[in-house]
Amino acid sequence: MNITSASQVKIFTTGVVQGAKSVEYVNFVSSSLVVSRNMFSTMGSGFKSIIGGRLEGQIKLMENYRSQLLGEIRNKAFQQGANAVVGLRIDVDDVNGVMNFFGYATAVLIK
Repeated sequence: MNITSASQVKIFTTGVVQGAKSVEYVNFVSSSLVVSRNMFSTMGSGFKSIIGGRLEGQIKLMENYRSQLLGEIRNKAFQQGANAVVGLRIDVDDVNGVMNFFGYATAVLIK
């Protein structure tokens, strides 16, 4: 599986790739993204949580942060010669409005 850009790096949450003829383990990859939330967004979410319902603004932010984190993991794997990552895990912590997204996986070369 030859790839020409980091955006083509496949991501698997499982530890194995079904149907792969061979998998060469390249290296551990990780990335961290630390962000603080907008005060007005936090206040708006607080009001919304009182009446209930989906917090669309927060959902969009979380999707954006997750996308950034996955992009960094793809870039690091690609720079090391991998064409996929396996065993992806993402941890999210929120301490006083500061969010830390930490992702880690194993970069592999699928043949």
